[in-house]
Amino acid sequence: MTSRSEQTPYSTESGHWSTTTASGPSAEALLQEVAPVIAGAVRHKLRVTLSASDHREQNLDAQDVVSEIRVKLLKKLSSFAAQSAGVTGDGAGGNSRTERVEGGIEERPQERIEERIEDRIKDFRAYAATVSYNCCNDYLRARHPERTSLKNCLRRFMEKLPAYAVWESREGDLICGLSGWRTQKQPAADPALVAKLRHDPSEITVRAVPRKHLSALNAEDWQTLLDSLLGHLGGPVPLDDLISLIAPLVGVEDIPDISESSGDEDDDGATPLETAQSREPSAYSIQLAAERLTLLWAAIRQLLVWHRAAYLLNIPDGELEAFPYYGVATRQQIGEALELKDEQFDAAWKELQIGADLREQARTARRYAKKFAILWEFLPLEDNIIARMLKVTRPQVIGYRNKAVERLKRHMKCVR
Repeated sequence: MTSRSEQTPYSTESGHWSTTTASGPSAEALLQEVAPVIAGAVRHKLRVTLSASDHREQNLDAQDVVSEIRVKLLKKLSSFAAQSAGVTGDGAGGNSRTERVEGGIEERPQERIEERIEDRIKDFRAYAATVSYNCCNDYLRARHPERTSLKNCLRRFMEKLPAYAVWESREGDLICGLSGWRTQKQPAADPALVAKLRHDPSEITVRAVPRKHLSALNAEDWQTLLDSLLGHLGGPVPLDDLISLIAPLVGVEDIPDISESSGDEDDDGATPLETAQSREPSAYSIQLAAERLTLLWAAIRQLLVWHRAAYLLNIPDGELEAFPYYGVATRQQIGEALELKDEQFDAAWKELQIGADLREQARTARRYAKKFAILWEFLPLEDNIIARMLKVTRPQVIGYRNKAVERLKRHMKCVR
């Protein structure tokens, strides 16, 4: 007589999924098989680490999503177990290994069963990917309704015009691009290029960047923006990735990207400069602060120029003085690191509330050092002014600075 543990992969005695079954791999083994599929989908869709030591809310939410996915998959596996029990029962030939048929050729029902089980495993892997994407989409709809609205608007627009197309991947994720890319099986856009453009959208044609909120965009705005983005990417891209590029351009809050950091920083809300500076005015602590600030300055110089500008131009009042105070970088060196162009200075002069005489001095100044010396007196700048200088939107400036702070915090963790 077959025991209950042989008929189903769940054991009531242990309270866990068993490691062996009569009809094929156990539920535990199947879940381990698809674990990379689940983790990959959740990390990509929700931009998280899934690290056990990452206690940020977004990552904890993502871990809950993974648990929900596993529960749904376990329910599916229960039905698999029931189907397998039917396949291997007496009605399917029992445990007989051979069967005589016309012509004397022996068929092997057990081999056919094993082939069917293998097919089910392959199907289950694809099913796990689909469930993962669907659960992530449910989470995003609930937590980021404005982003969902943007996604729906973009999808409707691309499906309406024959020049664009939206289709499903084998795993169930939505892919988008030019219509010809789908029929010609154009290679997908490089994910590294997507990430680079997300962190530094300066390569997007300036005229393609809408100066409006999502609700005010018209068909021409959408088409100009899409043509610029897709032309730069050069291949099909997941719809969610395209959303991540468009959201900051149209004033929509996107999900934060915490996937590049471990999440185990001792983050008490301090800025990188506050972390670097000493709180104790001893000779040793002053030396230590100078060493930390030197390392921080080197890290700042490695930032993308757009991130560097968004960070340095908006450091809280007085904190930027720490670099000259500790002899790490002079005001002139800070200005040179910003790499501001004449038109960026001109944009600042137009926005700043300065007197007529000083405005004339700023306008007629020839030397870079003189221009920056004038600008220094007005630091930190408001994000709207920085946006005018960089020819981007205010949400983009905030995004640049957040990315810079995140990277600098990770760097400063190493020198605490």
